[in-house]
Amino acid sequence: WKYDGRKAAYTPTDPPEHVARLLLDYGEWQVPPLTGIATRPFLRPDMTLCQTPGYDRASGVLLSGTPAPLTLPAPLTFEAAGVAWRAFQTLWQDFPFAEERDQAATLAALLTLVARPAIAGCTPLFAFVSPTPGTGKGLLADVLSLIATGAVAPRWTVTQEQEEMRKQLVTMARAGD
Repeated sequence: WKYDGRKAAYTPTDPPEHVARLLLDYGEWQVPPLTGIATRPFLRPDMTLCQTPGYDRASGVLLSGTPAPLTLPAPLTFEAAGVAWRAFQTLWQDFPFAEERDQAATLAALLTLVARPAIAGCTPLFAFVSPTPGTGKGLLADVLSLIATGAVAPRWTVTQEQEEMRKQLVTMARAGD
């Protein structure tokens, strides 16, 4: 960054040539790959739980901040999964789901958010829709996002303009959303 007096602001700039040459002369940098950044404990691809802040070599994910440690029931059983499902249902029990399968899709969205580092490849995109405004779509998305990331869900208005949609998606991707 370099201060631009005409704009009265800092602007991006290339480094001086001697700095660039110094860095290039250093040779091969041993920087591990960064595949993602998490703010909450997450599942690794080997299905173990990462709860230690810092860079996780097993997944390539940086666990940032001071996440609260998770305690899981031991052993993990089908009955424990049923208890967890009923606990999750209380989070969205007042949402006007049209069908019970909509609750299952909500759980799938939450599990996808939490387990994303453990999933190699693509994951589904989840959209929250309703026939009427004010039914809680944004609140539901925020509940899931707060559980998984500690932040509210990013949002935007869908447009029919392809170029505008492309710009919105690029902006969100660059922001890390």
